[in-house]
Parts: sequence; structure tokens; C-alpha cells
Amino acid sequence: MSPRHLRAGRAVAAATTATVIAGTSHTLAAEGPPPIILLLAATVLATPVTLLLIGRRLSFGRTLATVAAAQAIYHLAFALVAPGATSGSVSAAGHLHHVPLPLAEGAVAAVPDAPMLGAHALAAIITALLLHRGERMLHALGCGVRALLARARPALPPLRAAMPHFAIDGPAWTVRPRPASGCSSRGPPALVAAV
Repeated sequence: MSPRHLRAGRAVAAATTATVIAGTSHTLAAEGPPPIILLLAATVLATPVTLLLIGRRLSFGRTLATVAAAQAIYHLAFALVAPGATSGSVSAAGHLHHVPLPLAEGAVAAVPDAPMLGAHALAAIITALLLHRGERMLHALGCGVRALLARARPALPPLRAAMPHFAIDGPAWTVRPRPASGCSSRGPPALVAAV
């Protein structure tokens, strides 16, 4: 696997994991689960951003920034399309999602309150830890498997030694002499040419 593919896989894993964990926490804190299409759209929108932030090497700081960006994209999508997300109302579980912020000309924007921001920060740290430790574990597991396979190779007989060899004693083909005849193998038969 090339480093470019590895980086893309890490970015997709970070975007997907952050979106699923943010969706799960919103499900536990709100009235119900978000629509699946919202989770998919947020993951697709977050993937290019996470690809820019994830970096070439494994780093907890970059992983945390990646997860925070993916969660911010998910939260923005959730706040824009979720039913009742911009109303500033208290849900059945007593969780206040947003505080209404009056803007000019009667417009109202929904801003996350302090408990919501704290919950997102805690979820981002936990998600980044899980991703960071999980990637280190997979790397160590891959190195261990490679080491086991490298030790097991000499025990197997070489493939060429195990294959039977066939020897040909005589020539593989012979030239048979053709009988001499008056007919040439070129052109039409002589009878047709005479008519």
C-alpha cells in the first residue's frame, strides 16, 4: 500500500468515525437518531477536509484536529437540517442544543451552548484517542504478522525445487521430406489453368 493510499484511508476512517460517534452522541442526547442520509452527507463533506488535516505521519494533534473538523461539519449539517435543531428548545432528555442568537431584521441564528461545546470537545478527544491508539495497534499487528511470515519462509521448500523437471532427449520436432510431384503448391491447379 502506498503512503498516499494509507493517508486517504486514515482520512476516510477519521471522517467516518467522528461522524458516527457525533451522531451517536446526538442520538443519546436528543429526541432520536439523525437520518442516515445526514450521516452519509456529513462523512462525504468531511472527507476532503480530513484528508488535508490528517498528515503523512501518525500524530495525535493532527488526529484531534481532523476529528474536531469532522465533528464541526457534522454539527453544522445537523443544525441546518435536523428537525427542531435550530429552535433552541429543550429536548425530552433535558439537553439544550442551541441558544438562539438574534440577528438583524428578525433573523435568528442557533449557536451551540457551553454544555454542547464541552460534549463535542470531550467526544473529539475520546475519538482522537481511539483512532490514534487503534492505528498504532494495527501498525504493530501488521509488523508482527510480517515478522512471522519472514521467519516462516525458509521452512518452505523453494517452488522451483518442488516442481518436476522434464527433459527432452531428442529434437522437439523434425522436418519430413515431401515427395516430389509435378504440382506446385503455388497458384491454381494446372488443370484449371489449361481450360
